[in-house]
Amino acid sequence: MISEILSAFNKESSHWPRDFRITEDESTMIGISYMLGHLTSGLLANPVAEIIGRRRSLVLDTMSFAAGFLLSAAGESTAALCAGRVLLGYPLVSTVGKILN
Repeated sequence: MISEILSAFNKESSHWPRDFRITEDESTMIGISYMLGHLTSGLLANPVAEIIGRRRSLVLDTMSFAAGFLLSAAGESTAALCAGRVLLGYPLVSTVGKILN
């Protein structure tokens, strides 16, 4: 679904400005960057929570989500958008794991 939406930015008939269009490779990177945050979270969430504690880990997740949101909203490049989406993807998996444990 995301790739279909992102591909709309690339079409010539699109109403978006020309400098806002993205390539197919950029569309792919933007789409998978969110899942890279999930992967990172799955590997690091429990060890980080064990080291710094669950409460501090949840605060870290909240800060990561806020930073990812700001970076995604204010970023002017594909790299900034991808980095923001990685930061957005990290806390969603780790927070659920901490709440269920």
